[in-house]
Amino acid sequence: MEYLGIAAVCASSLPLGSGFVDTSHGRIPLPAPATVALLKGIPVHDSGLKEELVTPTGAALVKGLAQSFVSLPAMVIEKVGYGVGSRNLADRPNLLRILIGQEQGGANEETVVILESNLDDTNPEWLGFIMERLFEAGALDVVFLPGHMKKNRPAVLVHVIGKPQHKDQLMGILFSESTTLGVRFHYTQRRILERSSAEIESPWGRMKVKKVLRPDGSFQVFARVRGMPADRKRKRCSFERRLWLGNGTGKKCLKLENQENKKIQPRKHENRKARRKDRGFSCFRSFVLS
Repeated sequence: MEYLGIAAVCASSLPLGSGFVDTSHGRIPLPAPATVALLKGIPVHDSGLKEELVTPTGAALVKGLAQSFVSLPAMVIEKVGYGVGSRNLADRPNLLRILIGQEQGGANEETVVILESNLDDTNPEWLGFIMERLFEAGALDVVFLPGHMKKNRPAVLVHVIGKPQHKDQLMGILFSESTTLGVRFHYTQRRILERSSAEIESPWGRMKVKKVLRPDGSFQVFARVRGMPADRKRKRCSFERRLWLGNGTGKKCLKLENQENKKIQPRKHENRKARRKDRGFSCFRSFVLS
């Protein structure tokens, strides 16, 4: 891999055969038990053939080398290689094909597993703890959605996104920490933008931000209150959550609407969110660098 200069490996869903095979350990089912154990968390499908198509060695190589499982990522093909097997298959050539190329665009695609469960008898006070456990186990995102189920019961739809290799651990948490009797799961693709953490100079000092590369080549910076210098937090001056970086011409344009320490008495009919805003939690509306 290092010699070929391969930065990332993607694989398709693996076709599995069925039937039995005679080994030194006796007659075992296909796919072999070792193959099944190695393929946990990896997308597979039934090939319809009574043959062994994925061996334990092949399963180990795919699991150790592949970062994502997609049909074909966006790329410019540069080289193609084939490996030919000695067995004649009934409905397809016995080939393994490898494509080497350059990835297109600034976006990456990867395979994720989606876990879902409907809860209509779980104590709502448990949900926050369940979310914490899921994130600790490697969940990429956790969403709670309201709904109604049978007998007009109010319910919560738990939607979890995770890496395929974390599927069993995430599912185990849903079974152990909630009252669910079943969890739905499926694999899907997602495209993510390149991002990195950075620090920038601001009128309030150095600020931690997240820098995102947009598809058109421009940069976008997201800043949050937790990345603001502590002395400005104490003065109750916040900022809008998006900061834009332009094309690198060096020009800087700041548009500030600072309401620092402005005291406004909230009216009784205003909601809690509006009162928080009046106290100065949304005083910095925009910060544009172009």
